Amino acid sequence: MGILGNQEIADYQYFTTYTVYSNIAGFDNNIYSGTGFQLGSPDLKWEKVNTRNIGADLSFLNDKLSVNLDYFYNKTNDILLSPITPTVLGTTLGDVNIGSMENRGWEVTLNYHFKTGDFNHSASFNIGNTENKALDLGNPQIRVVDNVGFIQQNGLPLGAYYGLKTDGLFQSYDEIANSAIPIGVTPQPGDVKFVDRNNDGVIDDNDRYYLGDGFPHYNFGFSYNLNYKGFDLSVLIQGVGKRLQSLRGDIYMPFHNGAWYPVIFKHELDTWTVTNTDARFPRLTTDNSSSFSNNWGRPSDLVILNAKYIRVKNIQLGYTLPEKLVSKCGFKSVRAFINLQNPFTFSPNSFIDPESTEFDNLLNASGGNSGRNYPTLKFYGAGVNINF
Repeated sequence: MGILGNQEIADYQYFTTYTVYSNIAGFDNNIYSGTGFQLGSPDLKWEKVNTRNIGADLSFLNDKLSVNLDYFYNKTNDILLSPITPTVLGTTLGDVNIGSMENRGWEVTLNYHFKTGDFNHSASFNIGNTENKALDLGNPQIRVVDNVGFIQQNGLPLGAYYGLKTDGLFQSYDEIANSAIPIGVTPQPGDVKFVDRNNDGVIDDNDRYYLGDGFPHYNFGFSYNLNYKGFDLSVLIQGVGKRLQSLRGDIYMPFHNGAWYPVIFKHELDTWTVTNTDARFPRLTTDNSSSFSNNWGRPSDLVILNAKYIRVKNIQLGYTLPEKLVSKCGFKSVRAFINLQNPFTFSPNSFIDPESTEFDNLLNASGGNSGRNYPTLKFYGAGVNINF
């Protein structure tokens, strides 16, 4: 248990700062400079993180099996936030100690060592989860960047997605005529159908939902080591049991921004047609059409993917030559091995790295994930370790 501070804030916010602008106004055919200012926060103080932790270490089967349990709870008070001010103020305020937030989570680790004949086994498994919730971050703040909606609201986690819920694809004009549609949009069969949350017959901002958060949950890892008469095998697997990931741009939206009309990715081929009515994606349209605006032009869960995955991180198989044999050559030991790194990844979306994200380490997001990152490299190699 303890209390920590946070120094990751901007400097000199307790001062009122002034900025000179060279062309802020014009008068009598002349340009005049002017001064803008930001009010300081003279009562600034440290953010405080109250940390509590409890754990237990257990062993069974003559210490062959060990179990480690851990639970933590962190509450952050006096979080520095920039308050919302009326536009008539004419400026902005610096950060003020007005927020609070909590994090809680747990982790379980199992280790097991055993023998079967000449085989020596060692296995380890761990899993953990963390939940984040805003307690007092002021009034709700909603923003949309790159067709991805985010909401900051008390009671919800940071990095929360916000938008419309899809309800499949329109299959006929009769279904369209009997459904709620956005104002100004003329959908066609094959376009996205949205849930009318308030049942007013119109799809608008009042129909938006909290759609989940982009924080990884149920992180797990598994390692296994085997030794048998000079042979050794090691396997490392890790993954995430629950996570959402937003995606934008040409890697996900066919013909995005008109720059990719000649190109379509293989995973985008599952689009609605009269012979493919249970497609994953709506029908193909140009990006200046009413249908494109309906399908991709507003924040919805259409651009939020299931990013859970299992990844085989490493497999290594080795053999250590008998000491009597290598000592005749003047060596202490000789071991040959083959190694595979990232050979397999199991994910609902094979076209993007499930570990990629639009969030930074503070769970701030500047928009959706474009997927424009280097793919996870697979490595296959072999080597020899020689000790003299």
